[in-house]
Amino acid sequence: MIHKALQAKDNIKASVFFLVAKMGDVIVGTISYGPCGKEIRECAEGRLNDIGELGSLYVLPDVQGQGIGSALILALVTELQRLGIQQFCLDSGYQIAQKKWQRKFGAPYVVANNYWGEGTDHMVWLCEVQDFIEVVQKARF
Repeated sequence: MIHKALQAKDNIKASVFFLVAKMGDVIVGTISYGPCGKEIRECAEGRLNDIGELGSLYVLPDVQGQGIGSALILALVTELQRLGIQQFCLDSGYQIAQKKWQRKFGAPYVVANNYWGEGTDHMVWLCEVQDFIEVVQKARF
């Protein structure tokens, strides 16, 4: 996947790029943007196939809660805005993350009930870049 990301320079919608957060010389977080993944394509029944996905948002446990995730998201959507990309999607099968996304963005675009088994749904959000920038600036995750 990383090799493909480094090779696909001509079509931003077909490529993947990563941003990292560092504290000193230590990478403490990462985020990516690329074509929507299998779960989004399946859950949205192909309706979001042409929308890129915010993914790979990870922050080291020791530094979580310090605004690093919010800074990564803001940096990513700022870059998307610079590139003229107006929408992106994101998804989650993790209940803790789903609660955070629902609190910030309301109801998901799609809920795939029992996608991961009984009682474990998968949720997909469709976001406007401009709206997301405003939300991130108002609140820290």
